[in-house]
Amino acid sequence: MSRLYVPLGALEAFAEAGHQESFKKAAENLSLTTSAVSQSIKKLEERLGCALFTRAGNKVTLTVEGAKLLSYVELGMEQMRLGVEEIRFRPESPLTISSPPGIGGALLPNVMLQLLQSPEVDIRYVSIEDHADTSFRHYDVSIVYGNPASQRFGLQSLGPDVFIPVARPDIAQNITSFEALFAAKLLVNETSPVSWEEWGKHNHTDWPEVKKLRFNRYQHISSALVNGMGVALESLRLVDPLLRNGALQICPLDNCIPVSRDLTFLFVTAEAGRCARAQEIANIVIEHCATDSRGYLLNNSTPVYLPNQH
Repeated sequence: MSRLYVPLGALEAFAEAGHQESFKKAAENLSLTTSAVSQSIKKLEERLGCALFTRAGNKVTLTVEGAKLLSYVELGMEQMRLGVEEIRFRPESPLTISSPPGIGGALLPNVMLQLLQSPEVDIRYVSIEDHADTSFRHYDVSIVYGNPASQRFGLQSLGPDVFIPVARPDIAQNITSFEALFAAKLLVNETSPVSWEEWGKHNHTDWPEVKKLRFNRYQHISSALVNGMGVALESLRLVDPLLRNGALQICPLDNCIPVSRDLTFLFVTAEAGRCARAQEIANIVIEHCATDSRGYLLNNSTPVYLPNQH
């Protein structure tokens, strides 16, 4: 087994500080002094040869390198914690559900509400940004998202993800041409597998330099959309509830061609003693998260405004 050339404790301090964006809060959560956390992170930066935080007084912000490292460290910490729980609590452990945070925040509340009415008494939800390799198989029910998911064996499709520009209705109604779109503020979801540039090529449109505001969480970009900050290219699976309640609207672009991808899949454990209960949960997930051929949620019957699409 290859060894880490940085102390595990330093990575733990870094992850907590990155999550809290505060050395002081990280120290409180880890029962350490602020100085100990600061020194630990400083030594980690020296070993890695790059700054992980920008410091301004008492405020710390992750650098690009820090944010990248945090995503891997958090995933590793989660896997180690799950391994410990696997050994300690497996005989009476709760059924576990995992999903990317975007789907978790947008769609799983309805799943959880229905599960509260089910006979299952102990359920645990885990938000996972990226199911590296086959880590999704560590859970009883996993929503697996991304381009590699379609290559995984034993996964069930939850329908296509269809990407199309959306905005608050008062903004969307003015986006009737590509020129109007280019003049708008474009919101970018950095975790999305479909970029604005790719969507532009799909629509046979040359993509100029335009002003963009970037986010790395769907919850942040959906809030920005509802608050009228711009136009986003998002999957109808995620924005469907906001389209139904009128908070958002599809931009009525002439001859707009949506990008459709098979990106979202479902894993259900085959482990004896758990698979039947897991399948019951999976059926509820399918009911609330699966899409039809157009990319809309299957369980929604409320009409949605559709632009002229060819």
